[in-house]
Amino acid sequence: MKIRPVVMKVTPERAAKWLKLNTRNRNLRGRHVETLSTEMLKGNWKVNGDAIRLNDVMLIDGQHRLEAIVRSGVTIESVVCFDVASDTFDTIDKGMKRTAADTLHLRGEKNTNVLAGAARLASLVEAQASILAVGFTDQEFVAIIDRHPLLCEFAAASSNKATKKLKLLTCSQYTALRTLFAEKDYDLAEMFFGHLSDGELFARDAPVSLLRERLLENTASVRKMTPFSTIAMIIKAWNAMRTGKKIALLRVANNENMPGVM
Repeated sequence: MKIRPVVMKVTPERAAKWLKLNTRNRNLRGRHVETLSTEMLKGNWKVNGDAIRLNDVMLIDGQHRLEAIVRSGVTIESVVCFDVASDTFDTIDKGMKRTAADTLHLRGEKNTNVLAGAARLASLVEAQASILAVGFTDQEFVAIIDRHPLLCEFAAASSNKATKKLKLLTCSQYTALRTLFAEKDYDLAEMFFGHLSDGELFARDAPVSLLRERLLENTASVRKMTPFSTIAMIIKAWNAMRTGKKIALLRVANNENMPGVM
């Protein structure tokens, strides 16, 4: 049987018809379908060579794309390979999935693992998200970095004392927060993170000093703060420094929302 590759428009009606041949695929991942559907609705879908594969009796590959077409109601253009032998099913999707860091590397960026994590965190903090475990598409990662160009500069500088020696923050946390703070007040942000590193720039009762002590306690503790609580606490200390507010205690309640960056 000879495979017939074709670049063609796949309508919701055609996608629904092909999905009826989906008799032996892995479980559908709803979040992935939602991501693909959103990209289609935004007009971000591109023909990249990835193919929908099928024959007259079986859909071999492409269930998530087809389901996203049906849910979005959007007609897309795609490579479709007809007459693919059914016994090739077990050979599909054996390669390693490309990560956000891989995408950024191909774009020419440096420190891509840190940069990808920082871009995700910066966007979630910016949106005051209630959870930090949210995925982004490759296009969204690129858009975040274009919106926050300091991320690239600070990712390169993320191996400072606060992240490496004292281990107060991860490199991605340092990069994301330093970027968001510097966008508000560059000089104060430099002093803020400099004090986290050496503790020599502000008085002991300054909010950033209280934060430094709290983070040092956290590194020595068996029971660590959650990433959400850590980020929220750092933002609270920053906001207090920005507004000149005196605080006696830094804490984050269990049901508290992510504070906005002032």
